[in-house]
Parts: sequence; structure tokens; C-alpha cells
Amino acid sequence: MLTQGVLLGKLQPRFGERRLLRAGLALMAVNLALVAVAPSGALLYPVVGLLAVGGGLAIPAVTALISRRVPGRAQGKVMGGTQAVISVTLILGPVISGLAFDHLGVPAPYWIGSLLAAFALLSATAALSPARRAHTREAVSSGGLRADAVKTGETGG
Repeated sequence: MLTQGVLLGKLQPRFGERRLLRAGLALMAVNLALVAVAPSGALLYPVVGLLAVGGGLAIPAVTALISRRVPGRAQGKVMGGTQAVISVTLILGPVISGLAFDHLGVPAPYWIGSLLAAFALLSATAALSPARRAHTREAVSSGGLRADAVKTGETGG
């Protein structure tokens, strides 16, 4: 709430969604790994705080980026799908983490989360690269949604 209510309004105009997404995912990846190796409970307080800041930056940034890349007539469908994916991850994440905790040990869910956040960071960096943005701009300028765009999240065609 603090991140989205106070920080995001000041950071977004200055840095933009792309940088905030990457910063949020990096904070998540690093701090999940730190939770896995924390030598004491006292260290967990700042680490978990920074983890929350990472999520507070990444989720609104990715939502904004998606909404900007989709034509107006497809906004409802794509944003509804995005929220559905987020909801499913909020359900499955704790279940998978609990299984990892039980079968692989206490640090396992945090290592898995760190690896997933790092993968998301690498994917976002590749997807938001200048070459990829130019390709998407070209597709958008020609109008409409292509069948392959639905699979890749691109627009135009």
C-alpha cells in the first residue's frame, strides 16, 4: 500500500514503467534469495519489506505496460486475462510453495521464487528491448490483432 500509494506516484513519471518493472523484479529475485539464506529472524524484516516494495513496483508496472500495448477494443479481454493469471498465481503459488517446503526443505520455496523472479526479469528485459519495441510499434501502426499476436502479446498486423 505504501509503495503503490506513495512511492509509485513519484517514481513512475521519473523512471517509467519499464524501469520500475525491472527494478521490482530485481528486488523480488534478490530478496527472495536473501530470505532463503537469512541467518537470523531480525534480517528478515528489512528483506521482506524490500520484497514487498518489489512486488508493489512490478505488478502495477506490468499491468500498465500491457494496457499500453493493446488496442482499445481488446483492452477488456486482455486486462481480464491478465487479472485472471494473477489470481491463479495467487492461488497456486502458496500450494506449490507449501509442497516445496514440505518435500524440499524450508528454503526451497524462496529459491524457487527467486529463480522465477529472475526468469521474469530476463523475459521482461528481452520483451522490452528497443528492437522488440520497434517491432511492436510497427505491428500496432498497421492496426488490428493478429492470431500470432494473441500468443505473443503483440498487437497489430
